[in-house]
Amino acid sequence: PTDIKNLYSITGSQTDGRILQHAREKGPYDVIIDDGSHNSRDQLISFYGLVNYSFCYVVEDLHCCTDSFYRQGMSFSQTMLGQMKEGKFPFKFNLYDDKIAFIYG
Repeated sequence: PTDIKNLYSITGSQTDGRILQHAREKGPYDVIIDDGSHNSRDQLISFYGLVNYSFCYVVEDLHCCTDSFYRQGMSFSQTMLGQMKEGKFPFKFNLYDDKIAFIYG
């Protein structure tokens, strides 16, 4: 939590179901900014766990999806960036330099 009016910050593991549930209970939000783990699975878990609670979902550091370390066995096409680049991502989005995506639910 922060003292900035109308700003709510949550710190915790993206794979912790209790954190995601807490975030859902506090929503809905105008914007969610995912500045968490660069792990491709974690990005997808957070996104699909929270996308319906926000008008705009921002995720950064998507370029990490090109690195096998962050994919941890996932193919590039399974990652969020891979789905976007291959036209398989099911949401409207704007992608900037393969690093930041603004996704609209």
